[in-house]
Amino acid sequence: MRWLRVMSRSASFRYKGRPSDPAQVARDLGVRYLIGGSVRKSGGRVRINVELVDARAGDQLRSVHYDRNLGEVLATQDDITRTILGSIEPELTSAEWAGVLRKPAGSLDACDHHRRATWYLYRFTAADIEAAKQHCLTAIECDSEFVQPHITLAYACYLSLIFDQVRDRDATLKAGLRAAECAVQLDDRDAYALGMLGRGRMMARDFDAAIAQTRAAIDLNPYSAQAHYDLGFALVAAGDVSAALGPLLRAVDLSPRHPNLASFGTVLSTAHILQGKPVEAAHWARVALRAPASHFNAYMHLAVALSMIGDGAGAQRAGDQLIRVKPDFRSELVSQCWPFRDAAHAAVFMEELRKIEPKWRRSSPGPLRGV
Repeated sequence: MRWLRVMSRSASFRYKGRPSDPAQVARDLGVRYLIGGSVRKSGGRVRINVELVDARAGDQLRSVHYDRNLGEVLATQDDITRTILGSIEPELTSAEWAGVLRKPAGSLDACDHHRRATWYLYRFTAADIEAAKQHCLTAIECDSEFVQPHITLAYACYLSLIFDQVRDRDATLKAGLRAAECAVQLDDRDAYALGMLGRGRMMARDFDAAIAQTRAAIDLNPYSAQAHYDLGFALVAAGDVSAALGPLLRAVDLSPRHPNLASFGTVLSTAHILQGKPVEAAHWARVALRAPASHFNAYMHLAVALSMIGDGAGAQRAGDQLIRVKPDFRSELVSQCWPFRDAAHAAVFMEELRKIEPKWRRSSPGPLRGV
């Protein structure tokens, strides 16, 4: 994670075995976040406690514990690494949002504008995604060599396409690709940059390049939930659904509280629909709907899955919710907004949606605000 500055572990050795105030340790080391823990042994068993804390604010961001046999300690170390690294992106991102949202607009620097951009981005509405783009552009004006706002700008462009929020789709796709290519030029060892360029290749329907690019992102950071999600999405879009399930499930396992969890669940639902497994598809659509920032695609997937199961009433209710959230939705958006290599895959969704579309057009009471 090239955006994250990490102190060497030897810097903390002086605190081993004695009580210490986390805030003082953070000041001594010049850091904000700490990983701490303890080990207790009893017979042939060991309990390892690990916590990620915001030392300056005094908040615990994540806490886990492991009960293992002593012979499993090395495997447990790998589990701890995976858990902490999978937690860092969503937990630190959320912690940083709280601080930057309190700052006056006139005091924001490039990093602050980028943090605000990500806060807007994961709200997924058209207005919020547009605000995210503007904050990214301002961050780039402040520091053109700062990689992260280029990446987030690319992501915002792609979301605008998936969510049908722009009229000029070609111009938006080109803008996203330019931003992602610029990010990779600035730092070709940034996994997030490579993954976002892969996402752009997918949106441009260059599927082989998208898969290669997202695999390269995972090689750089095998603990990035976003990179695994990007690969899974590219594989689903390319039609290799069976291969997509592994990286998609890995993304959820690495970061079950990721701010993009709604999209993780939605694409997992897509994969199961295309495999003819509507029960599993409905489960993942509901996971997406329970995420803090869900979006209309989750309702669309739930409606399709329930229709395939034969639950006409449930599909109708999901369709009604879909129209409340996105009043201008029509089944043709599936082939327009989702980059399926195989037109038959888009047709699976459109066929089910057309079964219930006339009913929801008549029954929908009108749009609601938000999701």
